[in-house]
Amino acid sequence: MLDQAPAVRPSWQALPGELVRRHLLGPLAYEAGAVQFRSDHVMSAVQADRRAELLQEVVDTLARQGIVPLLLKGVAYAGTIYPNVAARPMSDIDLLVRPSRFEAAFKALRRIGFWHVGGPHQRSPAHHALTLKRRDAAIDLHRHIVHAGRSRIDLDDLWRRARPSHVAGALRAAPGDEYLLHVAHLGRHELSVPLVNFVDAARLRVRADDVTGLAREWGLEHTIGAVDRAIALLLGDRGSRRPWDPELAELLGVLSPPRALQILRKIMYMNGMRGAFGLGIAVGRSRARW
Repeated sequence: MLDQAPAVRPSWQALPGELVRRHLLGPLAYEAGAVQFRSDHVMSAVQADRRAELLQEVVDTLARQGIVPLLLKGVAYAGTIYPNVAARPMSDIDLLVRPSRFEAAFKALRRIGFWHVGGPHQRSPAHHALTLKRRDAAIDLHRHIVHAGRSRIDLDDLWRRARPSHVAGALRAAPGDEYLLHVAHLGRHELSVPLVNFVDAARLRVRADDVTGLAREWGLEHTIGAVDRAIALLLGDRGSRRPWDPELAELLGVLSPPRALQILRKIMYMNGMRGAFGLGIAVGRSRARW
């Protein structure tokens, strides 16, 4: 696993504290022996307790409308692939609901104080998620994993294979599906994500069965390759990097790629031209409608 690899362990002491914290790695660094990040671990533990209460309130609110959400990203990982919930900090809660129940879920969350803070284009059915906030919390309420038409992810199969989660009343994707959903999330951002997401990918892959066939079916083979090469680069292997892949400075967030390179990565990582065309159609539909 990325955070357990011998090549990475010494780097906790060498990396600037600001960089470790920016990438949500402080609690993991503390667990690896970097005592200067003890306060990060303590704060994350406090936030985890508050988040658990909030998440149960949200899940119970949706349950009263007959809606069972599926946990995505950090809330699915803390307490599972991270046995110590404090080790996986996060800035928001990501939940997936069936598209047919999306508006009902949005209305239910508004009744307990959440409001929409994203652009009006997020209300389009082609957009993947709605950003909601309350004084004490933020939620990304998903109807899709990425923009409609950008990938071949089969949501019906995803829901069929879902299983009960560690949160009462919520579901979690099957291990292979969960890994591929995470890969799709990284691909959607062209790998420009906090580094804790690559630790997530490494841990999820360990527990997933062979996903080769499903990755091909969902159009994520190139995304998996990009994620694997990024992890190799973070571990010190520069040999497998492709010319269009992020440089180490980009992964660390100290260098921003030119826009043309970002667009190329959108094409290379997510279903090629088909994915790029689907993204363009989805964005156009969203903005034209709202």
